[in-house]
Amino acid sequence: HWMVAYSKRRYGSEKVAQIITFGTLGARAAIRDVGRAMDMPLEEVDVIARMVPAIPGKPVKIENVLDKEHEFYSNELEQKYKGETAVRELLDTARNIEGEARHASSHAAGVIISDRPLHEYVPLNKPTSGDEGLGGVDRVTQWPMEIVESIGLLKVDFLGLSTLTVMRRAARLIEQRYGTQYTMDNIPYDEGHVGPDPEKKPEKLFDMLGRGEVAGIFQVEGAGMKRLMMDMKPRRFDHIVAAISLYRPGPMENIPEYIRRMHSEIYDGKNIVEFHTPALEPILKDTYGIIVYQEQIIQIASQLAGYEPGEADMIRKAVSKKKKALMEEHRIKFTDGAMANGHTREECEAIWGDIEFFARYGFNRAHAADYGKVTCQTAFLKAHYPVEYLTAMLSVERDNTEKIRRYFAEAKNLGIDVEPPHVNRSLLDFTIEDDGERPRIRFGLGAIKNAGATALSLVIDERVENGEFKDLQDLCDRVDLRRVGKRALEFMIKGRVFDEWGSPAQMMDALDRLVAESGRTHDAAAAGQMSLFGGLGAMPKLTVNLLRDEAELPRELREVAQDYKKALEWEKEALGVYVSEHPLERPLQLLQMLKPTPISEIDINWNGKPIKLAGMISTLRPYTTKKGDPMAFATLEDLDGKMDLVLFPRTWQACRDDVSVDQVMLVTGKVQVKGEDINLIVDRVETNLEIAQDADATRRPAAPAPKPAAAEPAPVMKTAVPPKANDNGNGNSNGHKHISPPPPPTFVAEPKPVFQQAATPEVEVAGGNFVPPPPPNFDDDSEARPIASPAPA
Repeated sequence: HWMVAYSKRRYGSEKVAQIITFGTLGARAAIRDVGRAMDMPLEEVDVIARMVPAIPGKPVKIENVLDKEHEFYSNELEQKYKGETAVRELLDTARNIEGEARHASSHAAGVIISDRPLHEYVPLNKPTSGDEGLGGVDRVTQWPMEIVESIGLLKVDFLGLSTLTVMRRAARLIEQRYGTQYTMDNIPYDEGHVGPDPEKKPEKLFDMLGRGEVAGIFQVEGAGMKRLMMDMKPRRFDHIVAAISLYRPGPMENIPEYIRRMHSEIYDGKNIVEFHTPALEPILKDTYGIIVYQEQIIQIASQLAGYEPGEADMIRKAVSKKKKALMEEHRIKFTDGAMANGHTREECEAIWGDIEFFARYGFNRAHAADYGKVTCQTAFLKAHYPVEYLTAMLSVERDNTEKIRRYFAEAKNLGIDVEPPHVNRSLLDFTIEDDGERPRIRFGLGAIKNAGATALSLVIDERVENGEFKDLQDLCDRVDLRRVGKRALEFMIKGRVFDEWGSPAQMMDALDRLVAESGRTHDAAAAGQMSLFGGLGAMPKLTVNLLRDEAELPRELREVAQDYKKALEWEKEALGVYVSEHPLERPLQLLQMLKPTPISEIDINWNGKPIKLAGMISTLRPYTTKKGDPMAFATLEDLDGKMDLVLFPRTWQACRDDVSVDQVMLVTGKVQVKGEDINLIVDRVETNLEIAQDADATRRPAAPAPKPAAAEPAPVMKTAVPPKANDNGNGNSNGHKHISPPPPPTFVAEPKPVFQQAATPEVEVAGGNFVPPPPPNFDDDSEARPIASPAPA
């Protein structure tokens, strides 16, 4: 917002405006709005709406779901449409308003800057409710972005990136620890660059990316980009820029060929690139003969066919907007111009074919280079200063539980210890401690849920100003815990902030006494100050026993004290991640010999692939099919992720007695991708009673006396194999043979997460476990149909 405010001051408020955007009705929204207008029961309308898949970046229309030839066809919805008058009227009406504007808002980043007062060019309006105040701009165009740009006005995107904050914080930590001063301008990002510390070579960042260590790296930490980095093995900045540009629908098809040509030159020293004409070599040499950038299309049209640069860009716009008449006009003009410059018709047709394909998806090179620079700079910082970089990353993302979990796992992968929050050591942000053999990260109090920065600062500021707290009584005396609040204290207790003085169960039992004692102390101090001015002095302080022995606690808290796993669940509830110990850590270590696939590595590219997963069942929901057969849905969690499981009737019949919530197991099956949902169709379930008991250990383990190391016995497996095999893998003849997941052959952009889970109705099942119902497009007849594997590359 600072840059927007600067623009307003620099150019004048009457020359700067935000851009209006119109939110349109998608299929689901149209169905729900029409359902409300028709006064239909919301539950029924919601069931119909959820039969239309929600695919990020690929809107599915109502007509698609009713079309038998379409990939998202729903037989169930078509039957309802044909058989129920109310549903047919609902869908027909919704189709009429689908795609219409529903509301207006302001563009998140786009700002128009003009040379004259904007009212002379465009109609203006006040910002819509909730969009006011972007840098103090108090006006918005009534025309959307496309029209505003088409009349020649300058549109500037002010995009705020938390990554830049991470880089600044990491640089500050590096300077504090080593005295080396990094800035945005001197962090190396390409081979041969020399930064403030000449010993830190940029080549190390490319080595790291090639190994797939991309967590926390700008633009490349998705599963698809991770695999691309591992396949590409980039060696210079240009490769990163190309990767960012190629990893898009369309150009993605050329990734294998780009990598083949690149590796031939970089690693084999051979140039295998062939150009349609030598005139293309200076334009396409850096991208190994493949059109990647919009600027290359402009150069080709200008240098080969005599286009003016501004005119050449019209080719890209004509192709991207699929204006057939204009495309044909440019094809003829390009061919005539290129032939006039000595190129053959065959060359012109081949070049035009490439242009026509790539112009639809070509990326702006300057944009990609800007992003690529940040990618390489963040990789440099992480490669050479992993502790500082991850500390900065955790601090900036402290309110994002998913990212905290991801970067916490990355720290463990890199051998960096993250210590729990501590009343006498933690600050609001994550910090680095150097008082051991190696530096470690201390969890920041600001990442504790339901404990605001204001409340936490009362504790931190007192400690910084007057020294560490000696004990619980000292804390009560020096900080008015009433101002901190019971809710914040409860989550600080669950997050193990006070473990130095007592167990979480003891502290939770004492919570009311702590607040009351602190209140009495501070009330007495206030009264003492007043009497002091009246000449009376303060009353002496009496010591109070604030904690009870665990044996004296109420039953519920005794169970927490005796069950280490319950204490860990408290910790995860407060911190969003297991810090002290993951309850699966020990049992899963025993299962690593079977080489399960980490859940975090699975994305839509694994569709149809056989895999084996190891983890713990966190939710379980029995289900009855239309034919009356019992089956189940479950969620399996490992150390870094979770996966939804589908157990069809034959599989469920064979393993139902062995599957329960908190059960540790191995499951084998095939990945199924449907829209943005990724499930595992389970073939076989393998349980290990010893490991399961270890995971459910009910008492905190005491430190044993040292014993000589002994060989770990192989786990004894209890296997449930369905009685009959079919294409869904319900049993096969491989026994315990490990199925190694081959790398997916094609690159598919992973969908962006859609945060709609809160709208999914939850169902309570036995044991008090809440799990969502089956997917809205779930077809329980699909057990008889195989999952299609992707075609070989």
